[in-house]
Amino acid sequence: MIAKVQESIIERVADLGDITCRRYYGELSSPKEPKLTEGELPLVLVDFVGDKPQDATRVILQFNIYIVHVSYSANIHTRAKKHQEVLSLMESVDRVISLPFGSSIVTLKTLKKIYDGISSKGYLTVFMRQVELAHNRDYTTTNPNL
Repeated sequence: MIAKVQESIIERVADLGDITCRRYYGELSSPKEPKLTEGELPLVLVDFVGDKPQDATRVILQFNIYIVHVSYSANIHTRAKKHQEVLSLMESVDRVISLPFGSSIVTLKTLKKIYDGISSKGYLTVFMRQVELAHNRDYTTTNPNL
């Protein structure tokens, strides 16, 4: 269930075009030395971080969405342009993930800049959006032993 929801988020964001969207695997654990490939920018990373059971059939799935961009220039005008691009990307990501996922209700939570500085890749900017999806659990199985 969780992997399917995460994959649905990734597919929706990837459909925006001209960006890379995939699962988060710790690429930003050291922002000064991020594990990024130049050709995949701008980059959106989707990370499942937990859940909050509501009752026997409903659960709130919690995800962090990282929006990553790098400017390779110290020129203030170039950096300002890249900053505007990342803000526009954030709005587009919010728009596509706000749409319902089947019967799941999506709630956009806090958005905050978690890094903005020089890195081994250039001037790195990372925003993190917290997202919650109220989801029905599906315990059906085809295994007769369960």
